[in-house]
Amino acid sequence: MDTRGSIPCTRHLRGFSLPQASSETAEQRNPDKALLRETVLALREQGMSYRQIAREVGIHWTRVGQILR
Repeated sequence: MDTRGSIPCTRHLRGFSLPQASSETAEQRNPDKALLRETVLALREQGMSYRQIAREVGIHWTRVGQILR
């Protein structure tokens, strides 16, 4: 007997976890953008390079450049 189509077979019914919304993920990484900016500025004033700052705060080095502009 073919039961395809008669019962919804969504991921949450099968036990698969649903992916987190990207907005939630971004908030977890950088909950306070003002604090991130202050941190990046302070590290730059200490003479750190974009790449060193990026490793320190966990973002891409090009994002460091965007923040410092």
